[in-house]
Amino acid sequence: MEVGERQALRAAVELIHGCSAVFRTAEVVREGLRGHLAWQYEVATFDLPEHPTASLSYAWCEPVAGEKKFRYHAVLHQGPVKWPGDALRTSLLQEPREVRIPTRRATAQGEKRSDVPTARTSDSRRC
Repeated sequence: MEVGERQALRAAVELIHGCSAVFRTAEVVREGLRGHLAWQYEVATFDLPEHPTASLSYAWCEPVAGEKKFRYHAVLHQGPVKWPGDALRTSLLQEPREVRIPTRRATAQGEKRSDVPTARTSDSRRC
């Protein structure tokens, strides 16, 4: 995972969970269905030193079909979520809520941009 990808994911985690995040590691998570690869994502793990209920968050992103933006996902390490694969499954099974993440350029210029990334969060809230 490249530095720019880590920074974008860290910004999404911090916005979604409302606390600072420190990159720990990244790993590829694959899930099969009936002998075929169903999905594959590179998932980053972040330490959350200031979060009141969770010490970790798992984050990844995916391109939005037909658009020049990404959908960011961030799931807390708590309850049934014990590793990045659990976070992916949890996110896929739950109804998303979307959060707008302002880009540095949009924020600096004070403009409203249509290509601002969208974060898809789960319950608690590679690009």
